[in-house]
Amino acid sequence: MSFRATFADLREFDRAVFVVAAARFVNVFGSGIVYPFATLYFYGEVGIAFTLVGTG
Repeated sequence: MSFRATFADLREFDRAVFVVAAARFVNVFGSGIVYPFATLYFYGEVGIAFTLVGTG
């Protein structure tokens, strides 16, 4: 399947699919930014051990 054919297939999706995909991307990106700093906060300020913070 060529690159052009793949783009043609993507155009068949409804606009709502792209809106949901974009919202999902923003959500996952935001989580990836927050989790490392939350780990440092819980370890440094709250006093929870790294092993407990990492187990969720």
